[in-house]
Amino acid sequence: MVVRDIHQTLRHRLQSEGEIWLILLFAGIWYGMNMDGAIFMDGAIFARASKSMLEGYIYGNPTHSHAPVAKYFMAISQAVFGPTEFGVKLPSVVFALGTLYVTYHLGEELFSRRVGIVAAVALAGNPVFTRWTATAYLDITFTFFVVLLMYSLVRWSSTNSLHTKYGLLVGALIVTTAATKLQGAIFALAIAVGVLYTIKHRMNDRREALEDVKRLLTGGVISLVVIYIPFLFSPHPDYYAGHSFPLVVELIFQIPLLSNIVYAFGEAFAHNMDHINTGHRVLVAGKEYQKPPFWSYLYWMANGNGIIPALGLIGLPYLFLRSGIKKRVPVIKRQKIVLITIVTLSPLILISSVSVKNPKYVLPLYPLLIIIASGFVFGILDEILDFKNIVPYRHMATIAIALLLVFSAPVLGISGTFTKSPRSDSQYDDVTSYVINDTVTRESKQPVRVAAGVPLPIRWYLGDKRTIDYSFESEATKRYDIDNDGSTDLVLSGIGYQNASVEKKTRKAIQENKLCFAIDTVGRTPKRDDTMRKLISSNGTAVLELERSSKGKKLVLYRFKSGCE
Repeated sequence: MVVRDIHQTLRHRLQSEGEIWLILLFAGIWYGMNMDGAIFMDGAIFARASKSMLEGYIYGNPTHSHAPVAKYFMAISQAVFGPTEFGVKLPSVVFALGTLYVTYHLGEELFSRRVGIVAAVALAGNPVFTRWTATAYLDITFTFFVVLLMYSLVRWSSTNSLHTKYGLLVGALIVTTAATKLQGAIFALAIAVGVLYTIKHRMNDRREALEDVKRLLTGGVISLVVIYIPFLFSPHPDYYAGHSFPLVVELIFQIPLLSNIVYAFGEAFAHNMDHINTGHRVLVAGKEYQKPPFWSYLYWMANGNGIIPALGLIGLPYLFLRSGIKKRVPVIKRQKIVLITIVTLSPLILISSVSVKNPKYVLPLYPLLIIIASGFVFGILDEILDFKNIVPYRHMATIAIALLLVFSAPVLGISGTFTKSPRSDSQYDDVTSYVINDTVTRESKQPVRVAAGVPLPIRWYLGDKRTIDYSFESEATKRYDIDNDGSTDLVLSGIGYQNASVEKKTRKAIQENKLCFAIDTVGRTPKRDDTMRKLISSNGTAVLELERSSKGKKLVLYRFKSGCE
């Protein structure tokens, strides 16, 4: 009986949602066939940190040590598929498809099925979204939980029932969102404004308000316990963001079990305050900033990376004003428009004020902005042309799916036709293979010395798949036994772009003919001190120059003949 009921439920869902499942199939093939590229630096950090979680060490990623959710999924994937490119990228692909599915339902809930289906297709081919779908980063997983939180909040605001499951789900997802990525706390705090608005409009009396708060807190506490239980069994290191512990922290650390969680949050806070205080060197509108301006995210959206989300920002005030002016708009519809205005603008304003670094930081807003853009366009077409009756839903769904086939042309071998390919490739695997082959075939028994601008991905491809007792010196020297004969064959260190003492050693190694290889990235943004790059290029010979998926950047392997003899 149970099996038959499940079968009937699935059959009904497939029949009623056939279009979105077809979209997920196409998108899944497209994303899945582009998972083979080499991982970048942050991907190596997350991959190594999540692998360490399987061995009981939680603190392998100081910037996000308080936010383990996405890394839990990456750890599970590596446990099943091994520490491979497929294993570390699979969670992003799965959560990308989940995000498309939730986007469809959120569009349907806010506007209509046609808006949901078009928004899902537009998101599937959006160049910013596709850029992160087949990577070892946390951003797609984070985006999924933000969109699921928004959907649950909208559903919760649409019902007056005190016994709805969505109150519990909203509470759980606020905590989960905050614990998925560093920016999660910013989004959760901003979306909490929408939660307060929802409680206000659901409240008929004090008892109902208390019941809503109770359900929110219950969901939040359950999520908090599930997420942070592993921390209770993972002893924290003896350092705190590279420094000794302050006295007050030492006292807090005396609290049984709780000290590990306190360490994780304290470490992340201290580490990220340094990031915020020093800023990030970023190009905006052709100009380099150490602390980019407030309007940077708006510029990036309007500059082609997210033109449809930018249209969503234009459409938002139109929908807001229209819902207030038109008398025929139902109260519940008006409340939804106000709610999505809050949960769109609050995170955008807050993150623009706190952390401007990369367009992907506002990626979690793209699904909602694309939905708003779709609703805005259809609203205008319906007003002018009665578009709803001219083009029925089935025809619209067919057109949308046809567009996705065009988007996914790379599956058919037509690379990069209409949108950015999901393939992400740093080329570190090929460079590492070249160095390894050179090392094992050379006659000299002296270790090969290699300097890399970004050593962490090289370490990963050399077999160093985990992070135990995390070192803040990412450019520190590491030794490797390539042929497993018990002796050191390769010595890897950083070039020293972020560390003056390491840079001094690299200069000395070049001058004394002790450096065999240097691995560096050549791109549009110059390093702080370009003299080191000039020293490397003038003394070494470029034996490999590989195009990366990052536009305008190459990974270059320099060989120093005298240092390799």
